[in-house]
Amino acid sequence: MVRSHELVPGDVISLSSGDRVPADARIIQSDSLEVDEAALTGESLPVTKDAEDPSEAGRVLLDGTDITVGSVVAVVFATGRGTRMGATAAALAAVEPARGALDSRLNRLVARAFRWCWEAAESSR
Repeated sequence: MVRSHELVPGDVISLSSGDRVPADARIIQSDSLEVDEAALTGESLPVTKDAEDPSEAGRVLLDGTDITVGSVVAVVFATGRGTRMGATAAALAAVEPARGALDSRLNRLVARAFRWCWEAAESSR
């Protein structure tokens, strides 16, 4: 099993049932291939993939998905943050959680309390 951090675009990988896809890769050859993409798409059933599939999605393996049936030879085209999974993780990390009403009220209260303490300290000098 090749570790994902050892792969670079252009590497050829061979995977079979039970393997996790270590990088985004384009299928060169497959044999009765089915892939579990639930981690990315939420699809509950494995999807069939083949090098001759007319759709782009049907010819591509995505990092973090699992080979459930069959085998495949594919060429890596993206690794790490360049993969769809990596881009999703980066986007989620960049999003700040929304502040609730309680957070906003507490921030105003703390700001007022700080101002009051500052004014009290200044007037006592």
